Amino acid sequence: MKRIIYFIVAATVITSCKRKLSPTENLIDKFKPMIQGVWNNKEEMEEMARSKRVPERDTTQHYVSVMNIETEKINGDSITIGVGFNSGEGADLVFKFQAAPRPALVCGDRYELRYNVRNQDTVLYLYSKERDSIKATEFVKILQKFPRFDGVRDN
Repeated sequence: MKRIIYFIVAATVITSCKRKLSPTENLIDKFKPMIQGVWNNKEEMEEMARSKRVPERDTTQHYVSVMNIETEKINGDSITIGVGFNSGEGADLVFKFQAAPRPALVCGDRYELRYNVRNQDTVLYLYSKERDSIKATEFVKILQKFPRFDGVRDN
């Protein structure tokens, strides 16, 4: 009888213990619900609202104007994010979750992605290194998930 009680106590202790997450896994759990979705450059959206037209493309500057973040594409400590540039070109950038020195998603030494919640709105900040300066661009969520259209296949 004592063996059964010891077995039950041991089984309860073992099953009730949670696996301790690494700092990167904790960061992914924290970021995942906040960054999911399609994000548009806030400055461009404000310009469209003000002028009632799509801004003309500035070919002298190269910057990210839209991001599609699908958190189900997280692979280990990184995620592939589809981006659209102001030039009309698109690319996939691989960002890595970085817990230190400050929580962020980092793409090489050029881009850093962070978020902030204010007044129940989430804003993404994309920091890009430009020569000797760092430019911060705000992004606002426009869709929770990019729609899939009938007749279009993912390859």
